[in-house]
Amino acid sequence: MPSYLDVYRDAATNRISKFHRAVQSVINQTFADWELIVISDGCKTTIEEIKKYKDLRVNILTIPKCPTFSGTPRNVGIEHSEGKYIIYLDTDDYWGENHLQIISEQLTKDLVVFNDYTFFKERKERACTLKMGHCGTSSICHKKGKSRWKKGYAHDWEFIKDLLKEFPDFEHIKTPEYYVMHIPHQYDK
Repeated sequence: MPSYLDVYRDAATNRISKFHRAVQSVINQTFADWELIVISDGCKTTIEEIKKYKDLRVNILTIPKCPTFSGTPRNVGIEHSEGKYIIYLDTDDYWGENHLQIISEQLTKDLVVFNDYTFFKERKERACTLKMGHCGTSSICHKKGKSRWKKGYAHDWEFIKDLLKEFPDFEHIKTPEYYVMHIPHQYDK
């Protein structure tokens, strides 16, 4: 989970409370064999807020401030992870308590794609298809491999294309428990 909680252009509001909601959603998982790596991208606020958690599976890494939307924080997380699979969570999104269990029970390939739920005025399922603009890291789980995020602007689709080259035999599974909330300045509850 890359985390920059300080102010930047078009940032969502109430980001500290959303950050805690995201971290707590991982701690509350029914599937217990996980690690959460929070990458503080030059952000002292993230470092202070993460100290509130005593769960040994919640870890913080600090790196110098990177350009907005750089792939470096996610690459650092991948490099330091101890698990076999990587799943992403943005600081303003969250998981339902069975999210990891559902993925674990259906995981048969090195790359899986799943639907997520996005919140507008009501909950709507967002179908994930593997094409530009229709999928993101909120809807993938992949084996830790060679693919890495680009150092500059790191669009999800560019990374997913690299994953598809590395893991061409992917599977689409269903999990209704990733909640996408990152619409700047909206839906802050």
